[in-house]
Amino acid sequence: MKKLLNAAQIRVADQYTIKNEPIASIDLMERASEAFVKQFQKLVSTDKSVAVVCGPGNNGGDAFAIARLLHGHGYQTMCYESIVDGHSPDCEVNRERYRQNGWLVKLLDKDSPKFEEDVIVDGLFGSGLSRPIKEGVYASLIDLINDSGKEAIAIDIPSGLFSDGPGHEKVVKADHTITFELPKISFLLPETGEYVGEFHVVGIGLDQGFVGAQESNYFLIEQSSIKGLLKKRDKFSHKGTYGRVQIVAGSRGKMGAAYLCGKACLRTGVGLLTMNIPGSGDNIIQTSLPEAMTMSNEGEHCVSKIELLEKTNVFCLGPGLGTDPLTKNAVTQFLHNSPDKPLVLDADALNIIAGDIGLLKLVPRGSILTPHALEFERLFGTNENSLEKFDVMRSFSQKTGVLVVSKGAHSVVSDEDGKIYFNTSGNPGMATAGSGDVLAGMIAGLLAQGMKSRDAAIAGVYLHGVAGDIARKKVGEMSLMASDLLLTISQTITNVHNAEII
Repeated sequence: MKKLLNAAQIRVADQYTIKNEPIASIDLMERASEAFVKQFQKLVSTDKSVAVVCGPGNNGGDAFAIARLLHGHGYQTMCYESIVDGHSPDCEVNRERYRQNGWLVKLLDKDSPKFEEDVIVDGLFGSGLSRPIKEGVYASLIDLINDSGKEAIAIDIPSGLFSDGPGHEKVVKADHTITFELPKISFLLPETGEYVGEFHVVGIGLDQGFVGAQESNYFLIEQSSIKGLLKKRDKFSHKGTYGRVQIVAGSRGKMGAAYLCGKACLRTGVGLLTMNIPGSGDNIIQTSLPEAMTMSNEGEHCVSKIELLEKTNVFCLGPGLGTDPLTKNAVTQFLHNSPDKPLVLDADALNIIAGDIGLLKLVPRGSILTPHALEFERLFGTNENSLEKFDVMRSFSQKTGVLVVSKGAHSVVSDEDGKIYFNTSGNPGMATAGSGDVLAGMIAGLLAQGMKSRDAAIAGVYLHGVAGDIARKKVGEMSLMASDLLLTISQTITNVHNAEII
């Protein structure tokens, strides 16, 4: 699992690499600049002119080196810098290397005209920024970049943004960010990620042994993270080998949620599925999902009783369940009497618990909650920012042994060890009704097949996102529906298996 490091740790990793590779700091800067340019060439064609905006520190040193390299690759490039008292030593070296070729460096101030070039490379400030940019010449330059209407590509991090979280003022709003070695934590937060655009990680040869030895509570969920979690099936296995899930879902007008959850569970490989649904939904599920068994309720339009099947491995409650008083009572009684089996709690199951928060103490260890933003607030209250939210998740999971999957652009998982995991798959097309129902079913299916809770949550959010990415290629972001994910889960799992073989 790839760790995320804070700004201070990255600086120490730079220093360690410089000392122990060994490599001069100016040569490490050159290596980083070459890596940036290699990625830049994939994004921008040579028929586009480029403005490179250089700051006074090492990010500016990267910028001068990048401008020199872009000239060498055939880009029409112009360097800009602000009026400053001095540069960092490595920035000054690269500034002179650039000027020695006879290329001009234009001065920028708050009254400078808009850029004429097609693309702007932002190299004003990097991850070493120590205070927000509120006013003055640099605030004006950030406005100049943002108001230009031109495509902006940031070096390592958009200028004005902090690596480790909120607290910014003026920030360059980049279309792309080419970042070195590891993404920054702020790239993954909703309140700061909007400034980053699409980020691209390029390696610059930092000592991986040192990076891997650093302490961190933050991790990235990538394909390598779930390698080995999806087991190949044994020739002599049977349906009982792959677990039994009981899904409690659906109400009048919301049987689609139950269907999406159930089919996702089956597509993810569960052996046996029982759907506990209202009486009026029986024909719907029997017709649309014949592979599932059904348990009709006495309640015609809502679930009024939850029967505990003895051999069930995992219970999944919530999709389309509604909050009818009969259903609230059924969920309450279930939590008071539920066996010590993991639960996947989603949607209205969470809303029912939020209405009687003491029920949260009855949720068994190893269970997984999957709230979206509003459901999270109902359960845990509001927070000033994402970092405070992660602290709440971490504390809750450590105390209770119950994991939380906070759904969003980078769905976040907290585990019982106090670790936080950011998902890297998925796309905005998945912001559509039913997408969360699919996720709940997938996690329940993986959990029933014997995965540990943390592994099921991590694999579930990643596979769910990849299914969305495959679906986007087929139907586009705007047209993507939750049912499209059901069609791509199998391809997602096959792709992961094939990557294991390779």
